[in-house]
Amino acid sequence: MSIDCLRQFRLVYLASPYSKFEDGIEAAFAEISDIAGQLIKEGIAVISPVAHSHSICEYSGLDHLDHDLWMKLDEPIMQACDAICVAKMPGWAKSKGVGLELYHFKVNNKPAFLLDVDLFVCEPF
Repeated sequence: MSIDCLRQFRLVYLASPYSKFEDGIEAAFAEISDIAGQLIKEGIAVISPVAHSHSICEYSGLDHLDHDLWMKLDEPIMQACDAICVAKMPGWAKSKGVGLELYHFKVNNKPAFLLDVDLFVCEPF
């Protein structure tokens, strides 16, 4: 399925691995920022908590890996989003954060999709 399935939503939460990304958090930040940019170029409104919070940590001194802090911030963002799209990056399946984000969307009956980052296609989760 193409990424067109995401166009129907006002705002899509773009979930991705961070601390479990095999190439490290800098590489996770760079890759998800690129993916978010590609989706935005395609006319899909996305918010990436990793792209958002990584740069804040870099300049504010906040802890990149303070899971409780970031999940507390991500909660209202998830509430505002209509669907979740998980970037199928290495480590996504063992990411605690991605698991909690998926759970949030499922219990709130919001659609979930898995994005193949190589083919740039998504499928319902």
